[in-house]
Amino acid sequence: MLDSDTFKGIAQEVVNTMTQIVSFPLIVTNALGLVISASSASLLGTPRKLCLALLEKPAQERKRAALQHNAEKIDGSGIAVPLFDACMEVVGSVEVLGEAGCVRPFALAIKRQIEMVLKERQRLQTAFLKENAIQDVISDFVNYVPGISDLGMLETRARCLGFAPDFLYVPIVFDIHHFKRFTREQWGKNSWESGGEAESFIQALKNRILMDIRGIFNHPNDVSISLKSDKYAIFCSISPQIRNDKEKVYQRVNDNSLLVLKKLTEKKLSAVIGIGFFFEGVPELSFSYRSAWEAVHLGKTLFRRPGVYDIQDLRFEYLLSSLPLDRQRRFVSDRLSQIELSPDDKDLRKTILAYVKNFFHHQSTADELHIHRNTLSYRLNRIRKLTGKSLQSFHEFLEMYVACLLADILSPDTTDAEKRQRAKMKARCRRPSPPLTRDPEDPTSDPVHDIFPQTTRNINSSRSTGKRKMQISP
Repeated sequence: MLDSDTFKGIAQEVVNTMTQIVSFPLIVTNALGLVISASSASLLGTPRKLCLALLEKPAQERKRAALQHNAEKIDGSGIAVPLFDACMEVVGSVEVLGEAGCVRPFALAIKRQIEMVLKERQRLQTAFLKENAIQDVISDFVNYVPGISDLGMLETRARCLGFAPDFLYVPIVFDIHHFKRFTREQWGKNSWESGGEAESFIQALKNRILMDIRGIFNHPNDVSISLKSDKYAIFCSISPQIRNDKEKVYQRVNDNSLLVLKKLTEKKLSAVIGIGFFFEGVPELSFSYRSAWEAVHLGKTLFRRPGVYDIQDLRFEYLLSSLPLDRQRRFVSDRLSQIELSPDDKDLRKTILAYVKNFFHHQSTADELHIHRNTLSYRLNRIRKLTGKSLQSFHEFLEMYVACLLADILSPDTTDAEKRQRAKMKARCRRPSPPLTRDPEDPTSDPVHDIFPQTTRNINSSRSTGKRKMQISP
């Protein structure tokens, strides 16, 4: 049931609107017969005899009369009709002063208006409570521990919220791309008078996104929820008829995910969508749900653009990311330490990844990187010199490929201190040597002799070859 302040606010809003149309005095009371909203502020808080006489009827009589649409009380001063909520409980009454025959249509119109708003608020409140219940159940699923958690209780709660025990499910998670930046841009474009208006706009946008998702994943056993401001989760049900046809299952999940992405594009939004492993039953849900978020993480770190990423297509990367973090960092450091100190380390890492991806084919690799073949050859030679690895050894190059993948996976987890240290090392490598110039104030100065005082340089020119020969004698 709605609280009294909410009911009072709804009643006052409707009365203020109807007062501009109806010239008769309007009064709304609570279930105790006390005025909570009226055309005249002097009536607030006072009891109304006509409303009290109406509200004193037995509850069963009021409900029966409400179903017959003739629940009302009339006397010489006007007409009173009861207000019912979605559960058919009396929450108050509406009274309109004047001749009963004239004011009765207005009383019924106000009654319908208030009841409609009340039912809508209660429906939203129920939906909100259901969303919270689903989030709690999913949280319990994710934290499920065999032998400790109550499996029977979890399955019962899941069944009550729409999960079918004999269906196969696929978890799909949505992470709206740059949602916070989008909301800031909307704040700048619109001259909202208060933060409440901006918050209402954001909430309405989130609800529309959720409605679009539920409109696409619309099977009765599909479960869709909003997790945070920019994240959504879907548990797409797969009926027993097609569960063995993996191609159809994949097609349905992928096509629906692309439809959601298209809907977001129409709203000038985008998302990174992760599809997890199939699961059946509560014990498998935790692993499958985590795999969907891992697909989102890998999509962000490896591809760095919105799209649909299926964990089935990222099994190798998923396996690498499951290694202990310290082992990942040590492997990257051992294989790529010299490359990471190079100013063009990103280009070299991209070259390694593309070279292996294209089966060591030079032209295909150059085309993918949008560079000339000579540039590719230069980069490969540079990689060989920096790492000391042979480009002809598949095993050694595969190690560098894995190290580059791990470097991309680890890149968001790099600490600020590590970034600053890496930037210093790169700057040190980029720093040019001071030019060797003579001091104009000292014509006898020799920059080479100043640096190498034990040597003198004699340069002889050879006219026959056109080259300059350098001889250094002690």
